[in-house]
Amino acid sequence: MATMTAALLNRVILTRADLAHGSLILINRKHPFRREEAAVQAELSREAGPLLNRECAAQLLRLIAACRGRRTLLPVDGYRTHDQQQTLYLGSLRSNGSAYTERYVALPDCSEHQTGLAADMAKREPRIDPICPFFPDSGRCGAFRRLAADYGFIERYPAGKESITGVAHEPWHFRYVGVPHAHMMADNDLTLEEYLQLLTGFREGRPLHTPDGSALIYYVEASEDETWLELPSSGRCRISGDNSGGFIVTILL
Repeated sequence: MATMTAALLNRVILTRADLAHGSLILINRKHPFRREEAAVQAELSREAGPLLNRECAAQLLRLIAACRGRRTLLPVDGYRTHDQQQTLYLGSLRSNGSAYTERYVALPDCSEHQTGLAADMAKREPRIDPICPFFPDSGRCGAFRRLAADYGFIERYPAGKESITGVAHEPWHFRYVGVPHAHMMADNDLTLEEYLQLLTGFREGRPLHTPDGSALIYYVEASEDETWLELPSSGRCRISGDNSGGFIVTILL
């Protein structure tokens, strides 16, 4: 891959493999994770406790500090390998049965935890459920949820959206997507599935303008071989694959 973050560049060349790289990749049963584990692991940090993507970890710590939650909030899970996800899935089947497991535990390669971009949060207590940690909508936990978008996080599996995400409500599971995308999703009550579908309607000649004027966002359909992007000569540009059929270009103004 040439680069997925570019500044002051005129041209970026991307391949089909780059569709699985970036903070906006969609991971679910229809869109399994496709990156090599070694490549993901090279981007991980223990800065926040559990292994997480470095940028995700740094922003998570800033978010916890912003809501004064250092003594109250605990990141309890982050990155998992394919084998760890499989062990968790099979263990839950044995202990909790298929109905519970289908609601709360993703199949291997269908879990966001394999990206390093997902963190499970818990209220710090003597006993914490490793699969469904307690994370209420009150106190420091509520403050964390209200400030999450400011630091690039969304509650990934909200109540009422189960038919879209395919996952039961998980108030403890937060996904890093970056700013301004977290604000766009939170302010418009959109899941990642809905947001990425929305973005396919915005192209380079007619981009999405964020309400605060901080960014332009548009979708580029991936070519069969190489996708060439012409970027503006000024401004900060970020590109993320969607793990489906295209790339999201974000130009920070």
